[in-house]
Amino acid sequence: MMNWDYLAGFVDGEGSLSLNRGAAKRTGDRPRALCFRPCLGITNNNRQVLELIQCFLRDGAIYRCERSSVNARVGWRFVIMGNRLLPVLRELEPRLHIKQRQAELLIAFIERRKQLRTRRLTETDYEFVRQCRALNNRAPGHGAPHVPLPARLQATLW
Repeated sequence: MMNWDYLAGFVDGEGSLSLNRGAAKRTGDRPRALCFRPCLGITNNNRQVLELIQCFLRDGAIYRCERSSVNARVGWRFVIMGNRLLPVLRELEPRLHIKQRQAELLIAFIERRKQLRTRRLTETDYEFVRQCRALNNRAPGHGAPHVPLPARLQATLW
């Protein structure tokens, strides 16, 4: 049975929380503007489990992923983007362990952008993007420092 705890574990293990670069819709005479959209993505080889998540959340889309090699199995990606993600993040954030800080950043980003009611990005918005990218780039030697497990998890491992 799908529940918030199961979903949080799935997001911690197989998911990603990010701010994806895109272009805002064109309005009137104004040109399209650069924007960043909060995104929850979960990639898995089992489409059925992603369909369960989609039914549980009553939102999102599932896309087929390209194979990394001829021998690789077909992969699938569940994605939910934008401000619709806010209620999901609020439910997941206290249950996440590995990606809790990313969830906190995305919640703060969405709430801030809702208050601003402007398309123009500020330096603070770009700082959210930099922090999120640094957290998501965990591999040592790839430009960002290794981010250790939260202390509450380290205590349970040993």
